[in-house]
Amino acid sequence: MSSIGPAMGSPKKVNFTARYQKKDGLEIDELEEYFKLPREDFDSCDPLQWWLGRRAQFPNLYRLVCDVFSIPGTCQIPNSLFSFPDQVY
Repeated sequence: MSSIGPAMGSPKKVNFTARYQKKDGLEIDELEEYFKLPREDFDSCDPLQWWLGRRAQFPNLYRLVCDVFSIPGTCQIPNSLFSFPDQVY
């Protein structure tokens, strides 16, 4: 006997693209809202904590910042970046 039959009805359809569709009503430009904020004091502000506290206010910018903050910092340029082997192409 099938678990989904006439008595059970059809399974509920799910719209998997709903999160990517524009929502009717109020559309917020996160970048514009971010630029409207007052500037923070660099000596007392922790950028990681600041973005963590505002991840609900700026969800898309927060994801971008997580990507940027995850790039390892370096104070030395890798030599391999600018060394080209003597190869004939």
